[in-house]
Amino acid sequence: TYFNLTIYYHMEDIFIQDFVHLYKIYDQCKRQVEQQIKMSPIVKQALTYIQQHYQDSSLTLERVADELHITSVYLSRMIKHELGISYVGLLTQMRINKAVDLLKTTDLSIRDIAETVGYDTQHYFSTTFKKVVGISPMQFKNDVENVHLS
Repeated sequence: TYFNLTIYYHMEDIFIQDFVHLYKIYDQCKRQVEQQIKMSPIVKQALTYIQQHYQDSSLTLERVADELHITSVYLSRMIKHELGISYVGLLTQMRINKAVDLLKTTDLSIRDIAETVGYDTQHYFSTTFKKVVGISPMQFKNDVENVHLS
């Protein structure tokens, strides 16, 4: 599935604000599961196709629609209606989520990560990453390394 969430807590470390945060995470997960259950077969197929091909920098809404034998306008409306996000937003979210994972778990260069997740240029990847995450990929990688060193 597209949504993965792992939660690690030790009971002795939990304070009241942690329970509030935990409830919010639970509620978010519950809404995502409900959303998946209500999702139409077309959007499920589109999500699967996008998940399998997001690394391809030439992946377009038109190509996904052609693969599903529907029009791009119809697919765009279905994705926006059911997921509350545009096709471009969805593709960007998938690519950036994978990039975050690679930045945390590998020693790949920013350029290699950009190419791995479907961006033609490191510059465009870095610009998009900063817009979505709030910091540059290099700063993110440095922050992750600093946390591991502490």
